[in-house]
Amino acid sequence: MSQLQGTVASTRFALYLRKHRCGAVTGELLLGGGDPSLYEGPLRFTPLRGRPGDRGYRVTVGMIFAEASASAGVAVNYQWVPGLELFVFDCAFMRFIPPIKMCLGEADDDQAVPIYVTNYARNTAGTCSLAFKLDPNEMWRLPAFVLVGTYFEFRPSEGKLGVARLA
Repeated sequence: MSQLQGTVASTRFALYLRKHRCGAVTGELLLGGGDPSLYEGPLRFTPLRGRPGDRGYRVTVGMIFAEASASAGVAVNYQWVPGLELFVFDCAFMRFIPPIKMCLGEADDDQAVPIYVTNYARNTAGTCSLAFKLDPNEMWRLPAFVLVGTYFEFRPSEGKLGVARLA
């Protein structure tokens, strides 16, 4: 943003992705500020920088399918397909896949900003799968489309990130 000083009003910028009825995903990168008409306020803020080593997750694939099974009233079976590097399951259970709550902020902070991810399962030509990829460090890598529906406003000069649900 320092390269744009004098061209844009401030160092703030915002980003969002929105899914349309036809399935297309669009979004904008707003340089020089944000747009309060795009989100359900107020923004919840978290520091832009965390402590080293604070990354982690507490959700396993088994936990996801255990919750789906409880909602469905029957076992929702899944399978890891090494060639595709995907967890696949019967598409009849797609509606029972629960949202994942991800928090931005420190792990022990009650003020951490939650993001509810609901679109991490997909149906591709009748094969339903979770959109997780595993890497050698056993971390989940999620594709960008899991952020659809969330508004992010970066305020680097203030050292914080604001997050809200899209309007």
